Amino acid sequence: MKSAIKVSLVVLMFLFSPLVYGAGSEAVVIDGYDITASVSGTPLKEIYQDQFKIGVGLNGYNTQTDTMNSKVMSEVIKYHFNSVTYTNLMKPDHLLDQVGSVKNHQAGKPEPAVKFDSVIKGLEFCQTNEIGMRGHTLVWHAQTPDWFFREGYATNGEYVDRETMLLRMESYIKQVLEFVQTEYPGVVYAWDVVNEAVENGQGRYEINSGFNIRTVSGDAGDLRDNPWYKVIGADYVEKAFTYARKYADPHVKLFYNDYNTFQTDKTKAIYELAAYLKGKGLIDGIGMQGYLGLDYPGIETGGSNFKTAVTKFGELDLELHVTELSINPEGSTDELFEKQAQRYQEVFKVLSELKKSGVTNVTNVTVFGIMDNYLFYPDDEQTTRLFNGQLQPKPAFYGVAEPNKPWYVTKALYEGALQVFDGHGEVVANLLPGKYLPAALAELLQGVDQIDEFKVARGYVMKVYTNSSTGNGGIYLGNVNWKFNQAHFADLKEIVIQEDDLANIVLNKPLAASHLPERANRAVDGQLMTSWSPNDQAPYWLSADLGKPHVITRPAN
Repeated sequence: MKSAIKVSLVVLMFLFSPLVYGAGSEAVVIDGYDITASVSGTPLKEIYQDQFKIGVGLNGYNTQTDTMNSKVMSEVIKYHFNSVTYTNLMKPDHLLDQVGSVKNHQAGKPEPAVKFDSVIKGLEFCQTNEIGMRGHTLVWHAQTPDWFFREGYATNGEYVDRETMLLRMESYIKQVLEFVQTEYPGVVYAWDVVNEAVENGQGRYEINSGFNIRTVSGDAGDLRDNPWYKVIGADYVEKAFTYARKYADPHVKLFYNDYNTFQTDKTKAIYELAAYLKGKGLIDGIGMQGYLGLDYPGIETGGSNFKTAVTKFGELDLELHVTELSINPEGSTDELFEKQAQRYQEVFKVLSELKKSGVTNVTNVTVFGIMDNYLFYPDDEQTTRLFNGQLQPKPAFYGVAEPNKPWYVTKALYEGALQVFDGHGEVVANLLPGKYLPAALAELLQGVDQIDEFKVARGYVMKVYTNSSTGNGGIYLGNVNWKFNQAHFADLKEIVIQEDDLANIVLNKPLAASHLPERANRAVDGQLMTSWSPNDQAPYWLSADLGKPHVITRPAN
């Protein structure tokens, strides 16, 4: 067998219940998707239950592509999340009814008509499963139909005056809030009242309010007026919060939501706006959307970084929601997914630390979608989510589940740290980290004709202890497929599967450096090959092919 020397020491913090599954265990399969790994282990909502809600976006651009149409996606959501947000279907262009609004106008009623068919499934899902919903969003310059601002609700009508538009705004907010609060009481616990009203692009915002309220949107050469600003003025934000506070139940929290909130000038403008609204008793929190890349913005360092913005908003003593967390790896390689996992870990680590220290009152973190290659979008190439296109947990999921450990170490706590294969290459057992006695192993493997090999998970070792000093105990390293040898498990006392803690061990065996230049990082002992890391910095390692069971000791010092 082989062994290894590593300088870094990993401490086993705790042991889990031993058995993941054995021969005959049943997988969880829904709609043809095996989601056993996705609905096993500690749910994310339980991991963070003492810190903040864990939310997920419900995707879909119409009722046919709504996440709620999928039993399998719904099952994963129920297991891990205690908050959801409709990413599209609760926006004004889905709720406002032009035909009904025109009829109202013709009948002498100035109020707009509102319909709710696009959000009924989500509201009922939340009510049935006791999951909270963030309302998203009441007032936004985008995805609000232009006819809503026109005379008679006509597509080509003239823009209405300020007072008419304020009446329509109030009526819309009133109808939406009263519907969800009456029909689904307690489900919607927070609203993004106004979305993306603050701008920091040169020439795109007004300068009189002190809040940099957006005047236009769109790309250069295709700029469009912000209709809320055009018809009402910069105080449309305050008016929206005034109406929302008027009709919202006392327990419902009101948020201002925006993107690029980590950019210094935008952080400042949002801070000033929120401080003003707080002074009037109109706002409960700030929503930071959280669209990030692998390199930008900095999470804890850099001129515009995530932690600085979160800390600054914490000074207002308002709640903070990360509302649309989405980290783009810009690809789908293993290497990029590992980097993505590290970024998710950084974000959750910062938020947890700031929450625990009382610097910022983070009460929700929402990832804006459940899966890559979204089930109802046939050409979707999205790779920003925690679950892949088969609804299997990605490295990012395990990074979120435990921000202070390598993702692959946490993965073994969910999916098992030791796979046992039969003679046909089928996995017949998968064990979580822990201690195992011979009787438990025998019961687990009952009915298995032949054990051919096993594999210890990356970041773990399996230590085999025997009852006598002459037994063939040993250490099996992680991320390696080992051929099963019955002699190695003779006179077995117990096996322990734990995080790799091999450091500063001694092989009681002489090794000689190779004289061949092409094997400068190798050593030889007869025909047995040994190698070590040529790195000039940690981690350092040495693997030695011992050829047979061999005593491994640890130095006294």
